[in-house]
Amino acid sequence: MKFVLYGRKASGKNIISDILKTILKNDHKILDFGSFSRDQVKTNGEFSDYLKNNFAKTDDDGQPNFFDDINFRMKAVELFYNIGGFSDDTINIGLPRSVDQLKEILKLRLNPQDTFYIFLNVHDQIQKKRLIERYNDEGMRICETNVQKTLDLDNMFLKYSKEFKNYVISNDLPYIELNTSVQIDQNDFENISFNNLKQKLIDKLSVFDFIDLK
Repeated sequence: MKFVLYGRKASGKNIISDILKTILKNDHKILDFGSFSRDQVKTNGEFSDYLKNNFAKTDDDGQPNFFDDINFRMKAVELFYNIGGFSDDTINIGLPRSVDQLKEILKLRLNPQDTFYIFLNVHDQIQKKRLIERYNDEGMRICETNVQKTLDLDNMFLKYSKEFKNYVISNDLPYIELNTSVQIDQNDFENISFNNLKQKLIDKLSVFDFIDLK
């Protein structure tokens, strides 16, 4: 099973990742989806340089990396929007650092039953919908959500409760939302009780029978 930790830079992803490694009985794969600020995205040159510098220089077949072509690069940015979504102040993108990692992200979308999503201090419902969207036969679908719309997501997202034992959302995508705090600053990490966070995470994960805990 893969665990996707999804949150902003100060969400405590590194702490949650460490906690997961200590409480999960099996060797689960933990992926960390990063964040990229809206200002950096607006500065197209800086953003494109970041993408080029963090992708392999050539694809697996030896061809030049597709980010050398501006049209492909823009298409890729659109793809990342649909993978990561955005909120008003931050565009969160599953930023691949290599072609292999890009394939891994796509694989997550094509095999949702093997992926467990943990949202860390993510309160934007549209953002969640863009990350966990319905799948068509091709495994990909452009999200039709308009940011201005008021969304009713009650039937799409699991509302965490003990009564939802072993319940997953529509596409067999298990999901919980974990609030480590309103917003954790990087400098405050040493003040967070590891054991308290660990127990909080265990309590939430224990709802799902298919996750083995020590």
